[in-house]
Amino acid sequence: MEGKIIIKYRYLLDDGWVFYTLDEIESDNTVGSEILNHNYKARNQFTGIQDKNGKDIYEGDIVAFYYKEELCIGKITFEAGMFIIACDDLEDSYVPLFELVCSDLFCEEVKLIGNKYENKERKICNEF
Repeated sequence: MEGKIIIKYRYLLDDGWVFYTLDEIESDNTVGSEILNHNYKARNQFTGIQDKNGKDIYEGDIVAFYYKEELCIGKITFEAGMFIIACDDLEDSYVPLFELVCSDLFCEEVKLIGNKYENKERKICNEF
């Protein structure tokens, strides 16, 4: 449905990631109990934004982006009521994600390169 806000999460279990919308969690007792009964390692919320390649961006993801003509690598976090990209290379150490959003919740300036669980060290992105 166009214009509807979709709230979804990803959960890291022992055997990999599972993805659920908030509607699925609230309306399906099986899904809700599956999440509650597992000892998940991580839960990340979808930012509502996709990267330049159409990939969903979640809290905990590592992204490459240009800010003031400089290539930066940062981690998506949720602080002060908004999603930000934390990056030590920036003057304020972060940039609000919404500042990089072009239109239609599509980020032409951001490329998903991994997440903090599977990519422990930040890698330089050779192809932006």
